[in-house]
Amino acid sequence: PEIGRKRIYIIDEIHRFSGSAFDALLKMIEEPPPHVIFMMATTELEKIPDTIKSRCILIPFYPASIDQIEDHLHNISVSENISIERQALHVIAMESKGSMRDAIKLLDQLVIDPKTTIRTIDVQRFTGVINRDLVKRIIYAIVNGRSKAVVDSIRQAINDGAIPTKLAQQIAEAAHSKLIYALNNNDNKQYGILSNISSMYSDLVRNSQRTIESIDIEIAALSITIHNQPIVDIGYIKELWDNGEIEAELSAYTRVAHNIIINCLPLAYNNQVLSV
Repeated sequence: PEIGRKRIYIIDEIHRFSGSAFDALLKMIEEPPPHVIFMMATTELEKIPDTIKSRCILIPFYPASIDQIEDHLHNISVSENISIERQALHVIAMESKGSMRDAIKLLDQLVIDPKTTIRTIDVQRFTGVINRDLVKRIIYAIVNGRSKAVVDSIRQAINDGAIPTKLAQQIAEAAHSKLIYALNNNDNKQYGILSNISSMYSDLVRNSQRTIESIDIEIAALSITIHNQPIVDIGYIKELWDNGEIEAELSAYTRVAHNIIINCLPLAYNNQVLSV
């Protein structure tokens, strides 16, 4: 080397090499000059011939965890005097899919005025990601067979700026997380429905031949909801009573719904007659 004791050649995306290119590379790395180091990077190790891999030291790199990315972004924001909500950093970390580079690039794109605080809602609108509570509400409505709540929640998400494809991904991931939680806690009542939600929305994202629209998300949700209508019993009615859904329905027909709700309790439900 003209300068320094070593010369390093970095070959990125080496899995794109042709067969003849790999043959030429093999001749070089079998007996490299003592001052030469080859560094080869790939995301598809299975495409690299064994003759090449057997002559290399394999150093795997794994995606950074959400906590690692969030902490690193926090350190950057402190050192650069960037005002940003901690939850906003968490959303960026989630959206970067384990890539520290993508996370830092996204943070850089969000900094318009260093004196302005970057809010969580700003990040959600910029990335098309919606609030996790709203995703939970969508899944809850699907699981409990509440068609109107399903449509209302999905439309609210879209109106809040959610990108349909990302919304479908979030629903699939949240349903999968709830499924794993149910498995770990032996709650087999929701295995089937959560598995259906996760698989249907995963397939929607993976197999869609066109841009996913909000109507695709609604149809997928309703197709599951219709086949998962809950058994109406006093326990189910008490649940609707406590969370205000019955009051909301009654309000369309009578002005005294609120007084009924706060002064009465559901006692029995037989032959479509509710006793309070």
